[in-house]
Amino acid sequence: MILFFHGLDSDNETTKFTAISHSNKFCKRVDYRRQSHEDISRFYDGLITQYKPALLVGHSLGGYWALMKSDQHSLPCVLVNPQFYPSFRSDYSDLDPANCDPAIPRFVYLEMGDEVLDIERIYHALKGRVSRLEAVLGGHHRVANLDRMDELVTLALADIVGR
Repeated sequence: MILFFHGLDSDNETTKFTAISHSNKFCKRVDYRRQSHEDISRFYDGLITQYKPALLVGHSLGGYWALMKSDQHSLPCVLVNPQFYPSFRSDYSDLDPANCDPAIPRFVYLEMGDEVLDIERIYHALKGRVSRLEAVLGGHHRVANLDRMDELVTLALADIVGR
């Protein structure tokens, strides 16, 4: 089971979620702007308890949550153009991948042409701290190569099964 965390102002119909070819996946819409950081954290903890996912996947602000919950629940994750430095609410603090458990498998897909995030800063924060970091030139925040993102999710699941 894959639990997907969508980005800010997105939902469970986002192309990043629908592009994942694995049949056993789930995403629940969250209003990040109206719910507190603490409420969202509890909500995601509840989903993890309920669905017992093998893998977390997150895009943009969903990548923030996927990394945080990956560390808290010792679950592997795939991050797609993750946002670690949210500034849209005061109750969000920066997330530093250096503070996360290095033993947990983490796979990252970055499109360096992301026009929304400080993708260079994110790349350097992740470099050497994840199982696999795939950074490609071009692309954009909405993710240009959804097939490659899906391939990385498939690779992550194969890695988990192979352990």
